[in-house]
Amino acid sequence: MKYKLLKTMFLSCVLLIMFCTSAFASTGAVLLDSKETVIDGQKVIVNTYDDNGYIVQTFKWPDATCGIESKLSEQEMDTFIDANYPAVIQEYAEEIDLYSGPISFDKRAQSSQNAYCAVRTVGDFYATCLLPPFKTKVVGGYLRGYYGGPTTATKITLTETYNFSGIDVTVSWPPGVSVTGSSYTWTSDSYDDTNMATAHREDIEGQSILADCTLGINSRADIYLGNVSYSAVANVSCKTKDFVE
Repeated sequence: MKYKLLKTMFLSCVLLIMFCTSAFASTGAVLLDSKETVIDGQKVIVNTYDDNGYIVQTFKWPDATCGIESKLSEQEMDTFIDANYPAVIQEYAEEIDLYSGPISFDKRAQSSQNAYCAVRTVGDFYATCLLPPFKTKVVGGYLRGYYGGPTTATKITLTETYNFSGIDVTVSWPPGVSVTGSSYTWTSDSYDDTNMATAHREDIEGQSILADCTLGINSRADIYLGNVSYSAVANVSCKTKDFVE
C-alpha cells in the first residue's frame, strides 16, 4: 500500500513538472495578423507576430523576382511603417518627464559579405542623472533586417543584446519583468521567404547605484540565401553622463 502511494505521488510530481515545463517554455512567434496592402504602387504582404515580447512585422513583395528595380527601398518602407506603426512611449509615458532626453539613434550597417543584406536599429535613449540610482533606458524604436536583392530571403532572424554596466546593476525588460545579471539577449523566430523583418521593441531599463550607468545595444540580422547566411551588425551605446551638459 505504501509503495503504491509513493509511486502515485512520484508519477504526479513527474506530470506536474512536465506540465510546468511545457507551460512556461519559450514559445515561437504567434501570428496576429496577415494582410495585403499597396506601398508606392507595389503589392506587399504584411504579417504581424508576437515574438516573445517583441511585435515583429514581416514584409514580402511577391513581384520581387522582377528585379531589383521593382523592389521597395528602405526609405519607402520607413514612410509606411511611420504612418502605420507610430512610435509609442508605453508604460513609462507618465514617468518620462522625470528623465532627461531623448538622445535619438539611427544606425544602419551592411553585411561585409553581401551588400544587399543590412541591419538597422532606431530608438531613443533616456536617463536620470541627478540623484541615485542612476538609470539609463531605451524607449521604443525597432530592429530591422532587410534584404535588397532580386529575390526574397530564404529566412531572416534578428538578435538584440542589451549590456548594462555600473555598480550593482539591475535590469528590467519589459517593464516589471526582472532579468538576471546585467545583460539581456532576445533572439527572434526565423521568418521564411520574406524581404524584411522589423521588430518593435519594448522599453528596457537598467539602473546603477552610485555610478554612471552605461547601456550598449548590439543589433544583428542574419539573412539566409539558401544555406548561406550573411550577418549585419550595428552597435549603439549611451551612458548617464551623456545627458549632463
